[in-house]
Amino acid sequence: MSGKNRPIPVQPADAVRLLPVTETSHPFGGWKWQVKPKDPAQFGYVEEEYLIEGRAKVYTWKENEPFASPEIENAPYGNRILVRKPADPAKFSGNVIVEMCNWARGYDRPIALWGNCWKYIVERGDAWVGCTFRADVLANLKTFDPVRYEGLSLENPIPREHRLDRPQSNTYHSTSTDPDSENGLLWDYFSQVGIALRDQAPGMPMAGYPVKTIIATGATAGDLATYCAAIDPISCQPDGAPIYDGFLIFMTGAPGNVNNYEQKLHWMDPRCKFYGKVPLMRVYTCGDMTGEGWHPDWALMQRRTDSDEKGCYYRSYEVAGTGLMLKYTYYSEPRHEDVEKMGLSIKNGRTGKAWTKEDLERFEFPTRYVLDAAYDNLIKWARDGINPPSTKPFEIKGVYPDAVLAKDEHQNVLGGLRLPYLEVPAYHLYTDATSEPLEEEILHSLYKDHADYVAKVKASCERCVAERILVQRDADKILEDARQCTLI
Repeated sequence: MSGKNRPIPVQPADAVRLLPVTETSHPFGGWKWQVKPKDPAQFGYVEEEYLIEGRAKVYTWKENEPFASPEIENAPYGNRILVRKPADPAKFSGNVIVEMCNWARGYDRPIALWGNCWKYIVERGDAWVGCTFRADVLANLKTFDPVRYEGLSLENPIPREHRLDRPQSNTYHSTSTDPDSENGLLWDYFSQVGIALRDQAPGMPMAGYPVKTIIATGATAGDLATYCAAIDPISCQPDGAPIYDGFLIFMTGAPGNVNNYEQKLHWMDPRCKFYGKVPLMRVYTCGDMTGEGWHPDWALMQRRTDSDEKGCYYRSYEVAGTGLMLKYTYYSEPRHEDVEKMGLSIKNGRTGKAWTKEDLERFEFPTRYVLDAAYDNLIKWARDGINPPSTKPFEIKGVYPDAVLAKDEHQNVLGGLRLPYLEVPAYHLYTDATSEPLEEEILHSLYKDHADYVAKVKASCERCVAERILVQRDADKILEDARQCTLI
């Protein structure tokens, strides 16, 4: 790393203030106010919301530079975090997950680890912290509760008379490029959240909870990839230590833009093939790979070799049978009435309409089981130096831009990380995350009877646990599902 790209200590936030819950005011997206509400106390947890106020840099990422560099200093901002942690500090594992919430629908959606893995997180005694990203989400929060969220701001530090010199970027959503706001302030906010979570001073979010490992995650249209590729290499705690101990990026492809006036990286840009100075994992669905649907980033073109080399860490998991727009995470989204108070609505990402009972009852590949294991392996990698497993990539037919995923006779994707649902199939698993049972004649050709099917699922589960692509709790669930399966 050149001298000018050496890590810059990020100064802590100026203030971290608890936002109380009252009879008339509650956290947007709080655990009690989800689509499927839960009382944290039922699980021995508490939930708190904090206002984070600080000063941030706005970065630039020049085409010939491997990392970003500061362009504007000391711009004020205000944002929030949601914190879920064991009520008893003695039951805290020492692990904290910091999740960039997805912003694509104008409100916070924790669709990476919390939406998929909250049960496993709680069982482990881990803490979870949700971070709001993008200025339009902050604006909608202020519509939801203007008093509670009065302090939220990503005010553009560039004077109005100079903004026309900087054309708006090609980010996915035009509402995210409001000229009076600057999303580039969010990078230092995200760094300052990591710093604040290690601070044991009274009043800080994890005071009294000895934090050992902080993992960052998100499914955020390239934002976490941007942070990992452009910002993390040049950022550190005031004492020089890394801010985050590891990263798990779920879905999405190329990094985005570091500010509101530079272009999003093209998926063929060599800066997209980045490694981590701390352990870095990416978990891809079938829908991420070939420039289709909501993720037009051609993740296929960003493939790189798994690495355990110091300062150049990487694992990639391409998960067969998966697709975009998982419905399981819907239950952890903010409740409908709170979203409607913003003037928005919760929609089915596949159709653009509200979820129907039929949608929700249809079998869906449990991507959360892969994420449980990936998270478990990432913690061991970051905390104990235990290298995670490597798996095969998807099989591909053709070359860019005509590359497609190769499929078997059941139209299931070939290659990739394969759970028992692919090794011992009972469904056609489509890349849009929908499914249909295999035809009766196909099932009879694959299995002698139900006992034969269960035995094959059991053997596959045992292999997946041994290879550390399943944790035992989820293998047990898969086996129980096989025993209850009525298709065979």
